[in-house]
Amino acid sequence: MEVPNILKSKALLVVDDVASMRNMTKSILRAAGFNNLYEAPDGAVALKLLKKRPIDLVICDWIMPNLSGLELIKEVKADEKLREIPFLMLTGSSDVDKVKEAISAGVTDYIIKPYQQDSLLEKIISKF
Repeated sequence: MEVPNILKSKALLVVDDVASMRNMTKSILRAAGFNNLYEAPDGAVALKLLKKRPIDLVICDWIMPNLSGLELIKEVKADEKLREIPFLMLTGSSDVDKVKEAISAGVTDYIIKPYQQDSLLEKIISKF
């Protein structure tokens, strides 16, 4: 899938407690041309990073230690400076109640793992 050049400089934050998942997601993004990538191993580290530097989109796992993806989105939405950042939640669960909970918390969209490269890129492109 071709990513428009104007999007390739967007700052994307990948949040996942599993390093291999972070690396895989970043590899997909780099191969698509994104060159402004950040990462965090949990929601607590991600929140600190979000408060320090401008991020255009968050791609976040749901289940993590310290601060889960759901807790992170609630913190982001409660912060006036961060609440407009698009937020993609990654989850291994297709449980309808979980999806509804994420959407009601303010998640822009969600992706069920394992995901396909084109699905991830399509959802990212649609947020800009």
